[in-house]
Amino acid sequence: MKSATRGDHVAFERLYELTSPKLFGCALKILKDQSLAEEILQASFLKIWQHLKTYDETLTAPMTWMASIVRNSAIDELRKRGKWKKDHKFPLEKIVSNEENALRLIEKNDVSIALRSCLNELEKDKRRMVELAYLQDFSRQELALLFNMPEGTVKSWLRRALLKLRTALEESDSEISTYFVDTQY
Repeated sequence: MKSATRGDHVAFERLYELTSPKLFGCALKILKDQSLAEEILQASFLKIWQHLKTYDETLTAPMTWMASIVRNSAIDELRKRGKWKKDHKFPLEKIVSNEENALRLIEKNDVSIALRSCLNELEKDKRRMVELAYLQDFSRQELALLFNMPEGTVKSWLRRALLKLRTALEESDSEISTYFVDTQY
């Protein structure tokens, strides 16, 4: 993986050979359509290649990171086609490996401590909404139903909460604040 992160095309090709069967299985499990899963896998590997330089092995295992890209792309495709249901459950740790859960690895990191501290500064409902949106992949529509409010209000709450988080993180001088600069929901 390290050679691939430095832009080595041969290393990336080898990474593809080693991981594509499992990642294809991840896409197929979600999409249940072989040709669509192949398209999503191809698009996901393009995303992986484009974001390799931002990959941080201290946060998550390579396979978990790549599987999350495939999983999110597949779910986005289902949403785009209107076939996503709230009761879909595709836990990453069951799809990817028996390695330590990526979320647990992130929680151990100092950056997550700063994020958790800043999240705790939010009002309870807004904190829960941010957690559901960004950690559990709930859509604005799903959040609107859950919180019994219009989607526009959900969007406003999320935007304000992210701005507040960004400010708090910048004040704490945390590296994670850079992730919130261009985030829109």
